Amino acid sequence: MLSDEALEHAAARELKEETGLDPGSVPLVQVGAFGDPGRDPRGWTVTVCYAALVPPQARSGIQAADDAADAKLFPVGDLPGLAFDHKQVVRAALRRLADLPEVKDDGGMARELLMAAERLEGPWTPPRE
Repeated sequence: MLSDEALEHAAARELKEETGLDPGSVPLVQVGAFGDPGRDPRGWTVTVCYAALVPPQARSGIQAADDAADAKLFPVGDLPGLAFDHKQVVRAALRRLADLPEVKDDGGMARELLMAAERLEGPWTPPRE
């Protein structure tokens, strides 16, 4: 995040820089902030998570840019291994997306997102020192 930039602008810029997706066609929603001590063994860090439903027509335009080595989309039911507390972050994002009005109106999509959230492992606990 740049020092003169709002959170929303930083999230939109990073979406464009890391995936090539146009933030104007992929609306972002703020999920929350994650900053528990010990969540990242490399040091203290705070994450402000944004999530989006990527429309099918935009999915083919994903490509790594800026400092990203690779950019991929995964089905919510088939996520790769996640580091640190990222399962907790993804679970919160899935629940937030399921709560969007346009998703609630499509009961199948909301149910799929919530089921994927529940399949992720239990609550994250920081490592003991």
